[in-house]
Amino acid sequence: MILQQASTLTTSQWSGGTTTELAISPAGASYAARDFDWRISTATVETEQSDFTHLPGYDRILMVLEGELKMVHDTGTEQRSVQLQSFEQSSFDGDWKTTGYGKVRDFNVMFRYGKTAVVELKTAEFMLPAAGTTILYCLEGTARINEQLLRAGDVCQSNEAHDVTPGDKMKLLLVHIA
Repeated sequence: MILQQASTLTTSQWSGGTTTELAISPAGASYAARDFDWRISTATVETEQSDFTHLPGYDRILMVLEGELKMVHDTGTEQRSVQLQSFEQSSFDGDWKTTGYGKVRDFNVMFRYGKTAVVELKTAEFMLPAAGTTILYCLEGTARINEQLLRAGDVCQSNEAHDVTPGDKMKLLLVHIA
């Protein structure tokens, strides 16, 4: 199990705001080099309109954490539009030309074609699955995983089963990748 405290995470600028990388695989992979199998991040969008990074070969899941977001996808054969409120999510192909409308804080999961990912909001006690990779991002409150304490902004990555016990006002985002 790997636990990263919020203070150790790297935040960088992008054309529409800031992004914080929460986890990336394999170790040493780089978002810029596009040599990752999967990447999880949060972003703050500070402009009313923003273009999503073109990521051919990757599927994406985006969840709005704060605000409202309209996404317009150009698939090459049609246009699709999705409206998201807080804690709603949408899956889409990273190869699509996607434009976002709205200032938001969001949660992003990017993963190579052929992999699967699930994003869930957890507020009560649960057990981490034993198979695949599970990443927890603590949005609010605290949680205990074995003897480890997860605080707001912290990230935990595990490939083993563990009990997760909620602390005060726990809100966790769970991402399971197989």
